[in-house]
Amino acid sequence: MVFQKVARVSDIPEGHMKGYTVGNEDLVIARIGGRFYCIDGICSHEESRLADGTLEGKIVTCPLHQAQFDMTTGKVSKDTPWATDLREFAVKVDGEDLLVDV
Repeated sequence: MVFQKVARVSDIPEGHMKGYTVGNEDLVIARIGGRFYCIDGICSHEESRLADGTLEGKIVTCPLHQAQFDMTTGKVSKDTPWATDLREFAVKVDGEDLLVDV
């Protein structure tokens, strides 16, 4: 995998998330506690875009069937037995650029 520029730091305010497509990868990046986190952008249950869901704290909720994932790890909530864990991707900040290892 290779770090690629995906966004700018200013694109994602604290407590928010945004979806991106890099090559064949759909990603969602969130800014939580001043840090950036990136996981698969497609729900493992019914393939809905997680960026269209909600972010509360570090929990992202899928808009389709409310599957919940920890944005910092990609782990599915124990209350969501119908979905599986998502991949997490390393994020680096280089000046104003957000780089993701995809």
